[in-house]
Parts: sequence; structure tokens; C-alpha cells
Amino acid sequence: MSTLDEIRGCFVRDGFAYFDLAAYLPDVQEAAGNLGRIPEGAWSHIIRNREGEFELPHDRLSEIARHQRMAEEDLKEGRFSFSFERLNDTIANAGVYEFHLMKRLLGSTAMANVLLNVTARRPTRIVQFYISRFGKGHFISTHRDPGQSFGVAVNLTRGWDPNHGGLTVILDGECHTARACLVPTAFQMLVFDTSKRSTPHLVSMVSVSPPQARMAAIARYDAVPAE
Repeated sequence: MSTLDEIRGCFVRDGFAYFDLAAYLPDVQEAAGNLGRIPEGAWSHIIRNREGEFELPHDRLSEIARHQRMAEEDLKEGRFSFSFERLNDTIANAGVYEFHLMKRLLGSTAMANVLLNVTARRPTRIVQFYISRFGKGHFISTHRDPGQSFGVAVNLTRGWDPNHGGLTVILDGECHTARACLVPTAFQMLVFDTSKRSTPHLVSMVSVSPPQARMAAIARYDAVPAE
């Protein structure tokens, strides 16, 4: 297991680092344990294509299918696009206990100390938080995440088969060469710089209907330099 000093060295050198969060924050395992209980109605389908960005409830099937087709066409043509499901931090989801348990954990003092050791920056607040869910046909094409100080993606899926897709690929600055390819692994956390540099990356399309969805907790943080 890498030490936090070694992980920080990777973050400073490369602009990103990834490691087993459960080794430093064991409570993430309990927080992730009941995500399967989240009601289906709490999830929305978010799609980006040439017509814009759309967040749709699950019962708008014809709209989802139309926007999905356009997103896949845009992916083929090299335009930025994405399609996946998202659990948002909204008033409507205020009663989703499992969601808020994970958000509290990622905003906790223990998590702040881990991030401080990895980034040499002290988190001041979570600017954005959501849980993503990927099934067949879901993807995010190459993009950079500007703004805030840094972001994290904590994988919440056990036993993911890399043959199903859903891989996070981190690219070089020219977006020509893969610097890292991450198979979703339970409680693995990717930390990426969004201020001093931007890290181009993508999530490859999930090509089959997996036994369980690919889920991750996503958070973006404001932070100040460590004293």
C-alpha cells in the first residue's frame, strides 16, 4: 500500500493520484453499503449532446432515447457528450439518507485530513456533490474539469468486470496518449487537480448490461494552501 507521502508525490508530479480510500477512511465501506436501497425515482438521467444538456426523469423514455442517440452520434464525431444517471443534492432528495451519509463522510474532518495530506491544500467546502450511476450505453467523452481547487471520484462498485467498459482513462495534455486507465475498484479514490492544471479524462462506454451498475461519489472542493 502506498503511503500518503507517496500519493502526494504523484499528485504534485502528475496532477492526479488514486488510492484505496478505505485504507485511510474505513467508514466509506459502511456509507456505501446501502446505496442499493435508494429509490429509483430519486435518480435522473443526465445527457449532453449538440442540443444542450438535459436532466430527465426515468419515465420520459422517448426523450431519453432521442437524446441518447444524439449523444452517441456526437461521441462518434468527436464532440463532447455524455450520458449517465445522477443522484443530485436537491430538496427533492433531502430525505435520501444514504446519499447524505456519503456526503457527510466526504465533508468530514477525517476526509479533510486525508485530502490535506494528498494535495497539500486544506479543503474549505464541498462545492458540488452527486452520486453517478452507469449502466449500458453510459459514457463521458474526453473533458477537463476547470474551477474549484480539486475534485475526487470515489468508486462504490464491488466486483466490476473491465470487459464491460466504464473505465476511467486519464490522458496527456494533448489528449493523444493514455497516462492511466483505472478499472472501477471498490473504494478506490481518484483525486485530480482542477486549479493549477487540468487533467483531461474520459469514462469509456459501458457496453453491456452489467450485473450491478457502476457507481461513484463525485465531489469538487474549494481549498486553501496548507500552512
